[in-house]
Amino acid sequence: MERRIRGIQKSLLIGMLIGILVLLFPTTTFAERANEGGNQVSTPIPPIYGTKVLAIKPSAPQLKMIEGTSQQLEYQVVPTTALNTKVTFATSDKNVISIDSKGVMKGLMPGRANITISSTDGSGVRTRISVQVTEQISKVKNIAHRGLVDVAPENSMAAFQAAGEKGFWGLEFDVQSTKDHHFIVMHDADIARMTNGSGYVKDYTRWELRRYRIDSGENLENLPTQRIPELSDVLELCQKYNMTPVIELKEVQVSELEGFLDILRKYDMEDDVIVISFHFELLEWLRNNSESIGLQWIEKSMSTAHVNLCSSRNIDIDTKFHSLTSEKMSFAHSQNVLVNCWTILRDEEYKKMQDIGVDYITMDMIPPALR
Repeated sequence: MERRIRGIQKSLLIGMLIGILVLLFPTTTFAERANEGGNQVSTPIPPIYGTKVLAIKPSAPQLKMIEGTSQQLEYQVVPTTALNTKVTFATSDKNVISIDSKGVMKGLMPGRANITISSTDGSGVRTRISVQVTEQISKVKNIAHRGLVDVAPENSMAAFQAAGEKGFWGLEFDVQSTKDHHFIVMHDADIARMTNGSGYVKDYTRWELRRYRIDSGENLENLPTQRIPELSDVLELCQKYNMTPVIELKEVQVSELEGFLDILRKYDMEDDVIVISFHFELLEWLRNNSESIGLQWIEKSMSTAHVNLCSSRNIDIDTKFHSLTSEKMSFAHSQNVLVNCWTILRDEEYKKMQDIGVDYITMDMIPPALR
């Protein structure tokens, strides 16, 4: 009888200990059961209520806002069943961003600040989000598409210099990587259309490409020999003319992007370029490895889904101008997404884009203000 009583007491003690451990370490547990094949599978057990906060997960580690706009900070307290899910907010720079007790941020001036979200249940859990406030664009930014192609061949140093001399704000050009992982400027994957050579850029080394000259385009007879530019050549020219490089990544691999960033940093231009691409995975890698670089996703028709995706990744949009309306522009700006459009050829198209509030215009013409 005494042995039986001691056994019951021991079972009760173990049960009490398990109960205390569950309360102290709240996680969703799993019960093991055998399936028909005899293997063990896990079945979720409902979460335990009344626990402490384990983590605070923001919707994104980096955010962007336009100066003068407001935005609700999105986050999730884990577990959602914690006894006290209240948090506090703090900004590292009250001159750049303010944030109220409900998590509504307001961009006050261009710059960068960190927002810290802290638990209030004594668990000490906190998380930090980097927020960039960009300047509110009051005047459209003019971008020369592959340089001034009416003056010199596309993507040539002569066309780039002509754009700089005209006073363009930005210079758009296309970048590809060579067989030896250098970056050159060429739109097509094959060099045949623009040079006296043929074959794919990726099959040549940097120095092998120097053998070929550009032999297609405007005004060649009056220009010195034009060769395929390298990325570093164009960055130096942009610095000379105070133009913003707008670099379209064409045939470039994710594994080569670290070298690309290294070149931008060498010229101290990481914060002063805009990288555009149809390849979203390239932009995501760059955003994950640089908080400050400007990024724009190229797509042919801007939609609500595109805007929401870009807003969540701190990326802007570069789209065909035909798809844009004032309503679409208003929605993009409400989500802190800036909009670039391509490719403008006529004054009436330029004026329409200007009137609906486009932020950047990429063009194959000289805008009225620069004539």
